[in-house]
Amino acid sequence: MSSPRTGRSRYRGPVSEWINVVVEIERPSAASLVAYSRSERYKILRQNAETRRAALEAWAAREGLCDKITVLKTATAFNLLFVKCTPDAAEQLPHAPGVVEVLLAGDLPGTPLRVV
Repeated sequence: MSSPRTGRSRYRGPVSEWINVVVEIERPSAASLVAYSRSERYKILRQNAETRRAALEAWAAREGLCDKITVLKTATAFNLLFVKCTPDAAEQLPHAPGVVEVLLAGDLPGTPLRVV
């Protein structure tokens, strides 16, 4: 994750070891957003997603996972991040601050990450 926005990494393991996961992140409550217009809510949610992405990137750096995460993208204003990483990095993601759940991309909603 030396440069997650470009998709480059120093990790040199086999490409087959990379997996795609969807990370659900915390978001402001619906009650806290009710007073805002639709466009304002979108801006608030988008900013939350960007803030959580930056926090996850900083956490990964502190945990020494930078070489094991190659892509870390914000979906939109929704509370999702798309991550391409090694299986062992994926197993650590649920421990990051602000992470609600980690799912393998393509899994059914609500199916927790299970790396074999």
